[in-house]
Amino acid sequence: MNLIVRTLQLIGYWSHPERSFRAVQAICLIAVVLIWVIIPELAFIIRQEPNFVIIVRNLAEILIIGMVVPQGSIALYYRPLLEKTYREVRSIFDTVSTDSHRDVQRVIKHMKIFSEWTFKGYMGAEVVFAGPYFISVPVTTILKYSSTGVSSTLKGVFEADYLLFDLQSNVWLWLMTVVVNIAVMVYVVLFLVSSHCLFWSLLHNVSGLFKIISMKIGRLDELIDDVQRHEELVTIVGLHESAYRGARALEKSLNAFMLILYGMCILNICLTMVALSLPNIDWDLLLKMTVVMMYLLCHILAYSILGTELMCASTATSEAFYKSQWYMRSVQEQRTILFALARSQKMAALTTGKFFHVSRTTFGMALRSAMSYFAVLRQVYGAQ
Repeated sequence: MNLIVRTLQLIGYWSHPERSFRAVQAICLIAVVLIWVIIPELAFIIRQEPNFVIIVRNLAEILIIGMVVPQGSIALYYRPLLEKTYREVRSIFDTVSTDSHRDVQRVIKHMKIFSEWTFKGYMGAEVVFAGPYFISVPVTTILKYSSTGVSSTLKGVFEADYLLFDLQSNVWLWLMTVVVNIAVMVYVVLFLVSSHCLFWSLLHNVSGLFKIISMKIGRLDELIDDVQRHEELVTIVGLHESAYRGARALEKSLNAFMLILYGMCILNICLTMVALSLPNIDWDLLLKMTVVMMYLLCHILAYSILGTELMCASTATSEAFYKSQWYMRSVQEQRTILFALARSQKMAALTTGKFFHVSRTTFGMALRSAMSYFAVLRQVYGAQ
């Protein structure tokens, strides 16, 4: 996770060990996206002759780029809690890394590979897909102007009305605006990739910690020496409490964001299905809506898989405690195991605004809800 943390430090969303944290850079990113992207796109919708195609096309971009505002605000507000969780999880894995058992070492190695390759793969996917999406229109316009000397309609990275100046009045003004837009989008991509990868890595690491705890519980009966077994049990109970503390911190930090993400996904699916059902399909609009829908679905699916893994790993510790030979231990050990067993029966989970758990089941539920809302919208739209 070092690469993820360094990227967050670069864009101002993580404290640096050599200097005190200042939120100015992070707040500037949120303000720039709000003032330079969201408001101009909304102004473009209002000042044009609003129709379904214009509204939905710009709304698709606002859904993706505007994600920085709630996600950045949540990441900034819960930064101390996330940093504390990161340091604690990292400290725990450094401690258990001395365990010589292969299954534990396999889990630790998998955690490191997951964090590293998730960040690299996600960043590569953004370069491959988001790059052409944002620079195709400006590059086409520049090539056409260079070859013919005629400036056609000057379209920027996205359709926007900047109110204070006319984007199409001057080629150089248009070019400067495009350069600023691309710089803003690079910053936005860095934040979205690094913050999502941080959340995914922390969720995966906490789940891995629960798995290691279950492995350690399963080997308690192999320890013959009472003192050694008691010390190992105390260590396991401490790790168990740390794992639950990390899970609670992540749930507290992410439950509002999960609610926003699920809501945006359902809204986008409804709008995409409405656009697809129109008699005269705008293929550019359909392509853009499909890209946005796949983006949101992939993110929700990733969180759903990790949420399911967290729930299964946390409940597995309860089963491991129950399968151990607790009935053959001393009264003191039985009491310790009883308290740990009672705690492990409370499932650790990620929620969407405290309404329901994030899992593969709720992922399917979100899709069914989106189709139900689409059916209602289609009836209303068809009745007009």
